[in-house]
Amino acid sequence: MLRMVLKVTRAAAHEDRDDLVGHVAREIQTLAEQRKNPVGDFKPKGALGAKEIVDEIARAGQIATEKGTPEEAEAFKGWILDAAQHAADAAKEGGFMGFHAERVSQGEKDMLAQLAQALGIAGT
Repeated sequence: MLRMVLKVTRAAAHEDRDDLVGHVAREIQTLAEQRKNPVGDFKPKGALGAKEIVDEIARAGQIATEKGTPEEAEAFKGWILDAAQHAADAAKEGGFMGFHAERVSQGEKDMLAQLAQALGIAGT
């Protein structure tokens, strides 16, 4: 999953964006190139892990809202949700030898809905 997030980050970093998303993407790319984990020592624990992730992403969205313009905050939140969607789409789950596998599992759909709600993005 981290590999997919870095792929989406790399794409945003190379779009010549001069907004909050572009700056954050370039910073994450720089850390990754230096072999530093962009999320540091954040280690969600067990069954509570999903809640911790949603809470962290909600805090990131809140910071973007407080520190950026409304347009930057909206772009940042959309970018985060887009990265999560790309990660969910990255591999099929279930089935047998690829047959009858799901592109996005119900658990991933539920997580995407939780992230959208945490970021205040309606209709996702």
